[in-house]
Amino acid sequence: MSGAGLSRVGFCRDVVLACAGVLMVFVASVRAITVEDIFAEPRIEGRRATGAQLSPDEKWVAYTWNPDGYRHPMNLYVVSARGGDARALTRFQRDDRADSLQQYWSRLRSTLGRGGSDSLETLPRYFGDPGERHVVRSLQWSPDAAHIAFTLRGDLYVVRVRDGRVNRLTHTHSGEGTPRWSPDGRWIAFLRDGAVWMLQLDGTREVQLTSPAEDDMSLATMQWSPDGRRLALEFQDDRGRGRLVVPHYLPERVRAESAREGYPTYGLRVVHLDPLLDEKDPQAIYRDDDFKVVDVQLGPGKHPWITLWNWSPDARWIAVDEVLPDMQTRKLHIVDPESGKGRAVHTEVDSAWIEVYDWVTTDGTSMDWARDSRSLLFTSDRPGFHHLFRLHPDFEALERALAASGDATDGDAADEGATFARVEALTSGDWEVTWARWHPNGRQIVVLTSREDYSQRHLEILDVASGKLERLDTARGMNTHPQLGERGDRI
Repeated sequence: MSGAGLSRVGFCRDVVLACAGVLMVFVASVRAITVEDIFAEPRIEGRRATGAQLSPDEKWVAYTWNPDGYRHPMNLYVVSARGGDARALTRFQRDDRADSLQQYWSRLRSTLGRGGSDSLETLPRYFGDPGERHVVRSLQWSPDAAHIAFTLRGDLYVVRVRDGRVNRLTHTHSGEGTPRWSPDGRWIAFLRDGAVWMLQLDGTREVQLTSPAEDDMSLATMQWSPDGRRLALEFQDDRGRGRLVVPHYLPERVRAESAREGYPTYGLRVVHLDPLLDEKDPQAIYRDDDFKVVDVQLGPGKHPWITLWNWSPDARWIAVDEVLPDMQTRKLHIVDPESGKGRAVHTEVDSAWIEVYDWVTTDGTSMDWARDSRSLLFTSDRPGFHHLFRLHPDFEALERALAASGDATDGDAADEGATFARVEALTSGDWEVTWARWHPNGRQIVVLTSREDYSQRHLEILDVASGKLERLDTARGMNTHPQLGERGDRI
């Protein structure tokens, strides 16, 4: 071997010995991770970003995050859909003096248990407590992608994406939540004290649309109709459910926690906004009973699980996907929002239980209207695997049945044996479709499948005319919770 070769061997030997020495020092300094380490803050694994939403123009992704690994504050960030550095739109600070009102209560209970102060006057007011967590919630992009609405500590805010200018829209002791932009971007609907309100973006005008919910009833969410003339509301009804006392033995002292027996029932209501949208006097004052409210009729009995509901693009119909109390029956309804009457256009029964979606890969079912409002997509496990189907409602037969039903609330019973839809299978095989959305072009459907490998999920494009599937360039592994942009250029 030449001298040059020997010198390279010697150099490599020295490098190996040096690296081994560093490794020995490193190993000597490592200690076992304890349970306290795992649950301590900041988290050793960091804090995961949450609530990601693609902007309507598909240029930005908004999300909440704490880059230091703490639970709070959770600030609002945006990052270009093309990639790059994230930008913070809010900069709420952590308060190390008091992490939360919950901890304040815990310390006070501990003091009272030792015979200390018996006064509760020192409790801070919820919205005045400097230690209440700053967590940005309920992100909602404006239709023009110029602003993001969000809630923080019970109040409603709007931030301008261009420069991060934050505008606080409400200053109340009530809790505001669930902001929803009107399609024209002029109004924001939101929940306050069990009622639905609307305000204009400049904060100069508020209108109460509904009365506060009754005891044991609560509003869950809402959707604007595509034409901006109605709001559909989902509510939870706990009336008639008994309260149970359940001992909790895990803490140092046994606590009694409350629970409710049985299932709640869910329902939908539609608020008609014509008086406000057609007004001639912008200074007019409205009462909540000025607005027509229609209850959606899903038939008798409890409705414990409305898995999804959405408006047709032409705002003519609302589709509702639900599972009945036996957990073996699933119904797809189509409802007229003007009258609240509807029909179950498709029913499935399973001998074991109905599984309407895969909660690991998506947050809900894949029911989605075609852009022409003439058909619906949905997934079903009827074949043994979740697959994609297309529902073709007979709208003429449906309208005749609704017109003939008069004031009857159980139209399904009166129309027993009638057929209001045709179902077409779009996929089949020993694999699954766990999510699907129509592409805006109306000719293709974007799907999430296990076709390549059952332990993985990949995005594919389904050509409706030919039935051909083409895989998109997704990474190996479980690709989950996709969002298709409104233009269809990005997922």
